[in-house]
Amino acid sequence: MLGELAPCEQALAAADTRFGHVGELDAAIELYSATQFGRMAGSCYLSLRDTRRAQALLEQAAAAHSDHSKPRAIVLGNLALALIRQGDLDEAADRLHEAIDIIELNRGGGGLNFASPPHARCAPGGPCPLSRMPATGCSPSWRAERP
Repeated sequence: MLGELAPCEQALAAADTRFGHVGELDAAIELYSATQFGRMAGSCYLSLRDTRRAQALLEQAAAAHSDHSKPRAIVLGNLALALIRQGDLDEAADRLHEAIDIIELNRGGGGLNFASPPHARCAPGGPCPLSRMPATGCSPSWRAERP
């Protein structure tokens, strides 16, 4: 299934069907989130280098998460990567800054490991303009122009 569209889409369809059967009486309902499928599918398409499809799914998942949770930070990190791969560096930087802000608020270690070096996962074989971005923990002056 790794790197292959058809098996990935079959697995996503099976997951979507199973998620459709989740109900309030499920024993593990507190672990379920309505955004799980979008987060998962967005990550899959990102891995398949289908950045447009990944972007659409990740934007929906990010919009559905209004909190400052680790899953939202990861979605925003993936969204930043999709935007980087499409060359939309300004938008990618905005999404990455949002992810870093969330991580700084909740100190989610997994989110920090995920979001801190997105430029390391830029297009292979070339430098990424985001590598010039400041790292987490730098002075707040780099955020001066953000709303």
